[in-house]
Amino acid sequence: MWPGEVMPDQKFIVHSTGAKDGNPYGLGLGTRLFWPVWFKKQGMQFWLTFADKFGSPTAVGKYPSGTSASEQANLLEAIGAISQEAGIIVPDNVVVELLEATRSGAGDFYERLCKYMDDQVSVCVLGENSTTSGKSSGLNSSQAQVHNEVRLELSKADADLLSGTLNETLVKWLTEFNFPGATPPKLWRRVAQQEDLKSRADRDTSIYNLGFKPTLEYITETYGDGWEPRDMIAGAAPISAPGGGGSAPGVDSAFAEPTPQHFMDDLVNEAAAEWQPVMEPMMAPVRDALKQAIKKGETCAQFAEKLPALLDKMDINPLAEKSARASFFARLLGESGADLEQ
Repeated sequence: MWPGEVMPDQKFIVHSTGAKDGNPYGLGLGTRLFWPVWFKKQGMQFWLTFADKFGSPTAVGKYPSGTSASEQANLLEAIGAISQEAGIIVPDNVVVELLEATRSGAGDFYERLCKYMDDQVSVCVLGENSTTSGKSSGLNSSQAQVHNEVRLELSKADADLLSGTLNETLVKWLTEFNFPGATPPKLWRRVAQQEDLKSRADRDTSIYNLGFKPTLEYITETYGDGWEPRDMIAGAAPISAPGGGGSAPGVDSAFAEPTPQHFMDDLVNEAAAEWQPVMEPMMAPVRDALKQAIKKGETCAQFAEKLPALLDKMDINPLAEKSARASFFARLLGESGADLEQ
């Protein structure tokens, strides 16, 4: 160790994973990547040697016996110029031939070796190799979805490790410094896959067709700001179906021509608007008892035991009268054969 100055506690935040025997540095990706990277470098070196040796034929010069050393050097120089010059000249008693390589298939071996090591590096770093090797048949294929889930799990694991380090160091230190004796809060990073808004919109449309509409708060929270109800848009003209018959696809039923079904819907909506004052005599005793239970710190089980005793305090007469009137009115319309369009 280099000689240095002893630092006070809580001076540094050290984040490491996989540390053994008190090693403060942990085990990084280098411990897993060393051999794949080293094998890839060696494989590329042999691959280049193979390409140089068998990619182009080797020139062979033959000279007769008794040729002087200077003439041999000139022949070697002429052979070396074959790879660069368009032509060479040699004496008529000298033979120059091209030696073709007969070995094949080794080049594919080196290529497969390098690709395999690339996949190992990708799996070590990313947890998958579909985004680097192109083995997946498409972004929506099952293999790509599985690889995306693996990537998300790795992101969650890394986020949890980082949050754990901060909870044990910075968050704890700041809490003790500002609020001695207080319980430190817990820091946690929320890692989730981004929701497909098109699928959410299709689901909301299906629910709307069942008779339910979303609130403005839900629309803003899900799809962002910049939305307002259609009936509040300034200067919006009523939309009607072409020809005045029925409603066009995608047109709000509030702007369509009146039909028997719309007439019954209006009756139901009018009755539903008065349910709150009707339910108030029934829910008031339960609401008061719930407030008292919260003040006393009672559990859910203790509050549930008191519910049977509240039945006598619940006034059901307004609800019964409202239900009877609605049933009588609906039955009267049905049996009289009234023309609902009029």
